[in-house]
Amino acid sequence: MARRSTEVTQGWTRQTGPVVRRSRRRRAVLRLLLAAVLLALVAAGVWLLAFSSVLELRNTRVVGVQGAAAQAVLEVADLPVGLPLARVDTGAAIAAVAQLPWVDSVTATRRWPDSIVLTVSERQPVAIQQATGRGVDAAGRAFDPVSALPATLMTIDAPDSALPTAVAAWLALPPDLAAEVTKVSARTPDDIAFELQSDSLVRWGSPDDVALKAEVLRLLMREPALVYNVSAPDVPTVIPRSGS
Repeated sequence: MARRSTEVTQGWTRQTGPVVRRSRRRRAVLRLLLAAVLLALVAAGVWLLAFSSVLELRNTRVVGVQGAAAQAVLEVADLPVGLPLARVDTGAAIAAVAQLPWVDSVTATRRWPDSIVLTVSERQPVAIQQATGRGVDAAGRAFDPVSALPATLMTIDAPDSALPTAVAAWLALPPDLAAEVTKVSARTPDDIAFELQSDSLVRWGSPDDVALKAEVLRLLMREPALVYNVSAPDVPTVIPRSGS
């Protein structure tokens, strides 16, 4: 009985050995076929994205500005119509548009299958630089505007090196004092002055100690004067008007 069982077992082993090997070969062939199909799909995808005319750039649109400004953006970006969208160097276009003096920020977005959208934000002028007529934004950067500046903007008489602190000091003024200012000037970053509606001059000095200087200035302005000097707010001085 034991001998017969052994023979059956041996017979089963001898028969299944070739079957297992054939099964393994089939699985290996299937894996190779699957790999080949995947490789073909990847190659087709690369060709479709990078070399086919199916997904080439046909349209470029500018958002955020219009008219001459939008046209200037398109010309500077110089995006290659007809090139596959995946191969368009949007980084180079962004860098080129960012060089326009009135551009604050720019992004480029691919819109499949055939478009790129350039989104541009203009610098917003808060003042005019007196010597050049250029716009000045809230960060104190002077720029050539794409269109005429509003005549109602504040005038700032300062070189480029002093513009950031001059603008920062002016914008930091409390609303009641800011409403009195008609002109801002600064020979250096720490020599800021404000002309007032009353024709008085405020020597503000550096952009520091805004709250203290504002408090002292309010007290001094109770009396008319030619010059209010709060550049050292602990020891303010006043130059009275003639006859005062």
